[in-house]
Amino acid sequence: MGARGPAPTPTALKRAMGRRLKANTGEPMPDLCIPPMPDHIKEDAIAAKEWENISVQLYRIGLLTRIDSAQLEVYCAFYSQMLNASRKIREFGMIVRDNKGRIGTNPAVRIMQQSAREVQKCLAKFGMNPADRTRIKIEALPQINDDVDDFYDHIDNPQSMNAKNGTEENQ
Repeated sequence: MGARGPAPTPTALKRAMGRRLKANTGEPMPDLCIPPMPDHIKEDAIAAKEWENISVQLYRIGLLTRIDSAQLEVYCAFYSQMLNASRKIREFGMIVRDNKGRIGTNPAVRIMQQSAREVQKCLAKFGMNPADRTRIKIEALPQINDDVDDFYDHIDNPQSMNAKNGTEENQ
């Protein structure tokens, strides 16, 4: 049987929301960084563009570390799948005929719906749904260079990025 109740809110998100809840003092606090983009995400133009956009935004508000890369990867893959399914729906319509001439729902509709649910789950894990955003109060933003290309120049060597920001990465 799994854990009961809602998942605990990460301390970084509690701080960003200005909550005065007791924080987990034993919660790991990894260094902020933009994780390297996986090769299969690079090969998908939609997923790669979303990775570049969302990773910088999450980093700027102090919510992205190297260990968040798998969640970010899942989000970008489902985001791309959702948009591709949406394109197929626009191209062929919601109702289609199968190879026997029967009328039915375009399979892309179900793919889009399932992908959208997964995208929403991922966004919620990063505290990025509209309800959470209205409660976020950022006190101090991490010191970063606004040049996105500079971020990605340092992806293969995150220590150089951390050195720029005045922090050390423990490995």
